[in-house]
Amino acid sequence: MFSHDKARALVASVRMAQVWQDPALALAAESGLSKILSVLPAAARVAVQRMAVYAPPIGLEPAVQATLQTLRGAVQARRRLQLDYCNAAGQTSQRTLRPLGCFYWGKVWTLATWCETRQDFRSFRLDRMDSVRLVDGPAGQFRDEPGKTLADYLRAAAPPQVQAKWSNEV
Repeated sequence: MFSHDKARALVASVRMAQVWQDPALALAAESGLSKILSVLPAAARVAVQRMAVYAPPIGLEPAVQATLQTLRGAVQARRRLQLDYCNAAGQTSQRTLRPLGCFYWGKVWTLATWCETRQDFRSFRLDRMDSVRLVDGPAGQFRDEPGKTLADYLRAAAPPQVQAKWSNEV
């Protein structure tokens, strides 16, 4: 059974995360939380639901939410993407990518990738993506290859303290 503090932490986490996730993941979080709340004793459930921690619904723009959902699905299905992107300097490019993971940096989501165009790891901000397309057919699928995985990306890009934490999760 969850302690009151653990249940409060879950409610607060779901309330905050729902604003910054894609719609499908936010709905799944709400459903999971409802199941957890349903098994709490009545007094604990009431106390947790009255917790005054909220996240106003001013999170991601709907277009970014839709993109996040597409990218998250591509990461899970190991599907290549074609991307039209505009960098911070306003230069546009087209890329073919192996999506590795979606990262939230406090108001900005990025996609960590193996960029087949540049043959190196790259990160792309979701709010700078002009269009995202799944690569169709067998060419759209990819398998992890040594040197091109999320674990490899984390070793190459993250500071040592983050590498240590994330390497246990990947």
